[in-house]
Amino acid sequence: MAVQMHVAYSADVNGAAVIAGGPFYCAQGAVMNALTDCMSMPSLLSTSALISYTTEQASSGTIDPVSNLSGSKAWVFSGMLDTVVQKGVVEALVTYYQNFGVNVTTEYNIPGEHSWVTNSYGNACYLLMSPYMNNCDYDSVGAFLNILYGSVKPSISAVSANLVPFDQTKYASSSAGMAAQGYMYVPTGCQSNPSSCSLHVAFHGCLMNAATIGTVFVENSGLNGYAEANNLVVLYPQTATQETINPQSCWDWWGYSGADYSLKSGAQMQAVYQMTTNLPTGAAGTWFQ
Repeated sequence: MAVQMHVAYSADVNGAAVIAGGPFYCAQGAVMNALTDCMSMPSLLSTSALISYTTEQASSGTIDPVSNLSGSKAWVFSGMLDTVVQKGVVEALVTYYQNFGVNVTTEYNIPGEHSWVTNSYGNACYLLMSPYMNNCDYDSVGAFLNILYGSVKPSISAVSANLVPFDQTKYASSSAGMAAQGYMYVPTGCQSNPSSCSLHVAFHGCLMNAATIGTVFVENSGLNGYAEANNLVVLYPQTATQETINPQSCWDWWGYSGADYSLKSGAQMQAVYQMTTNLPTGAAGTWFQ
């Protein structure tokens, strides 16, 4: 989903941190491709076809011009022990990005399973189990924030009251596959001076939405401490669990919400973009109206 937002909305999105993800439109609208080409069988991927598709969509105006990608930044991670998404899929993303001039930094040397990797929270690094957050003694958040933002101040203690829920129904209907409630971390400094702040969107992984693991991800991702230190608002949009079409609560990267799922017109894409351009208010204040 981070790749989709980066590519489709490249006029507004400056970069992406991608953990175990493939190229834009990897699944080509088919769940079978998602489960094979984009996860376990990267030899089936045609990166050149995905590059051509991207260029065609940009020419037709369904996504932003690909020229915006040149010079943007990406941090791309694949755990050494990942048994869910093969490294070849991630390497295909790097090839795809480099074709459009994205400045890519890779990290392939952490002995982690398929997970959000931290330096202090979660399961043992080698485990594949809920909540899919693994303590690998590696600060992935610090690594990718320093790439995306140039340099950041060290993480400090987050303020629990600054993490607030917001109503997602004003941005998307239930048919979009999104939950009624999302979360946002608004640093203390941003509540009085929002113009001094940047915005980071954090997409949870499959089986990591709030309906499945509660607030474990939004509280323990590692982002909030950096956000507090660096005046960085963090948006945590949430998917809904749909037993028939999306039982693992993934973001839509294969088409369950509609054939245009990867384009600017996609239901989830539009919803998240609207959140970023009209940030929600929350219980702790009325910021960014």
